[in-house]
Amino acid sequence: MPYTIHQQLAYNVWANEELAKTIDRVTEEQLVRPVLSSYPTLRETLLHIWEAQVIWPSRMQNKVMDKWPRLSFVGGKKEVMEALVTSAKDMQRFASEAGSEFLAEKMIYRNMRNMPYETVKEEILFHVVNHGSYHRGQAITIIRGLGITKIDNTDLITYLRISAGQQV
Repeated sequence: MPYTIHQQLAYNVWANEELAKTIDRVTEEQLVRPVLSSYPTLRETLLHIWEAQVIWPSRMQNKVMDKWPRLSFVGGKKEVMEALVTSAKDMQRFASEAGSEFLAEKMIYRNMRNMPYETVKEEILFHVVNHGSYHRGQAITIIRGLGITKIDNTDLITYLRISAGQQV
């Protein structure tokens, strides 16, 4: 059976929940400590993942966002991780309720720089999960740099093994 977007979105929820376990070991100070990465702090990296999970489904529902959601986000690690996991679940539910015909449609949209694009909705959702995986990897590297060595595994193959009832 081919791997589906619904499996990909379920993986994304699981991976964010696993990351939350690791983030529990991070202090509030470490969350906002300046780091050398794509984003200036671990918090900003996590908010970037969350933001993509919020922006893309909103675009698919023709909602216009004129500012980055993270600019008005308030909260520490608990709130960041709750938002990250909740938005992953919301995106999974959205795709399930939208149906396959909706997901197969091309979407015409403009990005935050007002550039026009056209992309199949299902492909966008695959992108959002892949984007999250990329930045979760960055988050893990940041966390290791902060001296935390107990890191929960967020690999897709681990999720697939667990889903198949295999021991990991």
